[in-house]
Amino acid sequence: VPYSLDMGCTSTPQYNMAPFNEARTEWLPSCAEQVRGAQCPYDTSCGMQRGESDKALPLYENRTIVEQPAVLEQLSGRNTAAAEEFIRSSAAMGSPFFLYYAAPHVHVPLNTDPRWESAAEGKLPGKEAFAAALLELDDEVGRLREALEEAGVAGNTLILVAGDNGPWACKCNLSGSAGPYHGIFQQRQGGSSLKATTWEGGHRVVGLAHWPGKVPAGKVSRALASTLDFLPTVASVTGVQLPGDRHYDGMDLMPVLAGHATEAHHELFHPNSGDGCGILGELDAMRYGKYKVFWKTATWNPGTADDRTVAWNPGTADDRMAELMFFQAWPELRRASTGSNQSLACQGNYSKCLRHDPPLVFDVEADPGEAVPLTETAAPELPEVLRNAIAARESKLRDISTSLVSVADYSSGHVGEAGGIRARMLRDYLMLNSRSSRPVRCLVQSDI
Repeated sequence: VPYSLDMGCTSTPQYNMAPFNEARTEWLPSCAEQVRGAQCPYDTSCGMQRGESDKALPLYENRTIVEQPAVLEQLSGRNTAAAEEFIRSSAAMGSPFFLYYAAPHVHVPLNTDPRWESAAEGKLPGKEAFAAALLELDDEVGRLREALEEAGVAGNTLILVAGDNGPWACKCNLSGSAGPYHGIFQQRQGGSSLKATTWEGGHRVVGLAHWPGKVPAGKVSRALASTLDFLPTVASVTGVQLPGDRHYDGMDLMPVLAGHATEAHHELFHPNSGDGCGILGELDAMRYGKYKVFWKTATWNPGTADDRTVAWNPGTADDRMAELMFFQAWPELRRASTGSNQSLACQGNYSKCLRHDPPLVFDVEADPGEAVPLTETAAPELPEVLRNAIAARESKLRDISTSLVSVADYSSGHVGEAGGIRARMLRDYLMLNSRSSRPVRCLVQSDI
């Protein structure tokens, strides 16, 4: 699927892709009280609520459309079957292979095979739709492991599993759980602290590794790692030499995965990813050891005395015109936003940028909910932490400005083409930099 699965109509109605009622006149905080089969609305308009696409969602095999509109109830099974066949055929060739499997779940719950709806009953009360999607995802991973075992290559295959972001707060009961990572400081101010934000609940995701005989089973690591580490790690285990004319943000995780090391990164930087304030890509937050440092947080809650409370209400006028006027008034939000509802809370609260000088600092080991910023009184080490974190950020910014830089130009293309370009670039790179001609398969749909 060449773009996000909620960006076009499918064979049967999907769950509503925006947090409004069907008339689009008000937010849906009541959606949090509803379950599958109740009144949480479906998208019956054959398109996004904000009008990005009214085209039927296509399913591609390479560059050929094999189904349009896509049948979501069958998508998981079709993807898994294709991956199983790829594993079998590659193992039969006796050659190393690479499989990138981008599962359809769980962005927001998608239609699943009916058997998972039945299996999900009572699993997550109030979130049965999410539970069904999660069960189907679990089945996909299990089937791929079984395929590796049946092909006799499980003992020589590294499996890496990760999510893409935290729960999408504005989807209410259609989103998952962030565990203890609530971003309480943010929640008190209004707006979301989950997907599209730099709070722990927005970008901290599960990371799993499996390699019999190489990765000890049942171990949990507290090492600071990132999906940026996957490229150097895969290159290391396959003996591929990465180009030496650039710097890499990732590192080889095998020493940590194998249990030979307990630490990976000391610093990780978190670019702005569309939380409604600031500029996309700015390094607004970072991890510095056990500390989390924020140069920017979102603190404006519509409904306060701030004169910007007149901003966008999708029921007051034509949706697109109201949104256009909103962004004309505050263009900095247009630059920051990948979608005006990316960082909305379930109740519809939005947020505005507030810069911090000096930055806010949280101890995320002692305070995983990021509730109380540190003070020098409570944490005498704070001045040193700030000096070192600021210096590390400045060093990273210098490195970015002097390293190889490329800018994607989407002005003449479509979102779907961008997804295809990314998949082809990954495939071509792996083929060009392998020691021999190795099978490569990418099962991809883009996400936001």
